[in-house]
Amino acid sequence: MDHKHNADKELKKKYISKNVEEYIREESKKKKIGTAAFLEKLEDKFNQKFEYQAVANLQQAIDLEFYGEPTEDAENLRILLSNIKEKFPDFLGEYLYDEETGKLTALIYVTPKMRSLASKYMDLLVMDTTFGTNRFRMKHWVLCGKDNNNRTVIFAEGLVIKETLELFKWLLERSKNYLTLDPKFILIDSDPALISANEDVFPTASLKLCGWHTENNIKNHLYGTKKRKNFFFLFDLFYTRLGKNS
Repeated sequence: MDHKHNADKELKKKYISKNVEEYIREESKKKKIGTAAFLEKLEDKFNQKFEYQAVANLQQAIDLEFYGEPTEDAENLRILLSNIKEKFPDFLGEYLYDEETGKLTALIYVTPKMRSLASKYMDLLVMDTTFGTNRFRMKHWVLCGKDNNNRTVIFAEGLVIKETLELFKWLLERSKNYLTLDPKFILIDSDPALISANEDVFPTASLKLCGWHTENNIKNHLYGTKKRKNFFFLFDLFYTRLGKNS
């Protein structure tokens, strides 16, 4: 007997007001957050307790509405990339997928125009991932830089199912080989997997942590009884690890 769907509707109706629902909807569109973390966020903002299952049900409904049904499009993507390569031989389009499930695990593409830009402005690389902002619930990775007019130029883009060392290295190695990259400086966030992947693929480049992440790390760590300890942890992070090649 399947009665879960009806029960879920009742929970949503009973425990979540309209203004809370609207807040969850808007936040879910910005970034996909786990239910436990979202509960903490909601309780801090509205100063009240919420039913875990009610929030989870609403998140799932919004996720479905915003992203659509999960799909297994690895084969369609393979066909699409093959067709593009036939028309544009210089186009880079590679992917990884799980042979058992047919689900896409990683993708990278670079157009000839992006390759041309990289050849001119590769001294500084900037890379980051957005969190699940597509219907495949994958992380969107972008590799970019700055041109002579201080405008952002994109060198490569990709998708990964998880932010792991293996998948980041796969993206970076293909970017390096296709674009013949030899950057002097790389600006990244504090993701340990991304840091390690860059150290392996670009061992001579100087890795730098972006200002936004630096400011947030200071706010999150330099307080209370742990202030002194965390200060020296950040000092070591900046000047020993990320600044070792500067």
